[in-house]
Amino acid sequence: MSSMKAVLEGMVEKWKDIDSITKMAETLELDDLKVWFECCIENASKDTNYAFLLQELVNLLGLLLGFEVESGKYRKGPDGIWKFEDQTIIVETKASSFYLNFKKITDYITSKKATSGIAISSEFSADKIAAVKGGYPKIRLLTTDSLMKLAELKKKEVITTKHLANILVPQETVQLDGLVDLIYGIVETKMEAGMEEGIRKDAFDINDIPNGIKDLGNVAKAMYIVLKHNPDKKFESWELTEEITKNFPMTFANKNPGLGLVWSGDALKGRGHIKIERYQPEPETSPDWYKRRYKFKK
Repeated sequence: MSSMKAVLEGMVEKWKDIDSITKMAETLELDDLKVWFECCIENASKDTNYAFLLQELVNLLGLLLGFEVESGKYRKGPDGIWKFEDQTIIVETKASSFYLNFKKITDYITSKKATSGIAISSEFSADKIAAVKGGYPKIRLLTTDSLMKLAELKKKEVITTKHLANILVPQETVQLDGLVDLIYGIVETKMEAGMEEGIRKDAFDINDIPNGIKDLGNVAKAMYIVLKHNPDKKFESWELTEEITKNFPMTFANKNPGLGLVWSGDALKGRGHIKIERYQPEPETSPDWYKRRYKFKK
């Protein structure tokens, strides 16, 4: 048994709450997360806690891919809602495709006014694939293995979140121009990244900050610097993540700063350096979903 699998099984056996386990998952490398995925799939039929954890791990990968993620409530509503720009994707996760209900996913797409839906599982039986082909044009199927591969491509900066959104929603297959544009954009991004490799440096000294926040982590430091240099702008979470990544490519070469925005933002606000505005973007369709805007406090 791998050490990471043993760690997860030990935590579930003693049952630390899902939030605690998810926070630990946020610190793991992709290879370790893959072990946890396999462990959840293996044990989901014996212990529903593993099924709930699988749902949280899928949503964590959604964050790593750059989406704004609204986690679902267990056994009620969709497992996740992923958003990027004008795309809204309903995400349903099952350890086995046997339990997938495509009619229910379609109903979620309609009620949430979503663009499309993704069913995520370890595998898909022939009858499930045929069912989607036959009558569910807004649903796409994605294995957990392929989801992990997309996360690896995003980490290596081969693809962007915009590319991913276009991959995950249904594509026009009669006219191939859209597919060609997508492939061309991915290759172009990779070429640009290769040209910049080895010369990309941080735009600012990440430690050029007030002494009162030098004990905080790099995400908080980068947040402070970016917001200070844009004092009149309110940043959405995804905008701030992109700006941090752009200005600190060396510091966050193998990390996604977006995962630490909430805790870092709260720390900076608590010390009087920034303002945080919480608001409901879609109060009627998603009353439990809140987003944040960040602004420097002059």
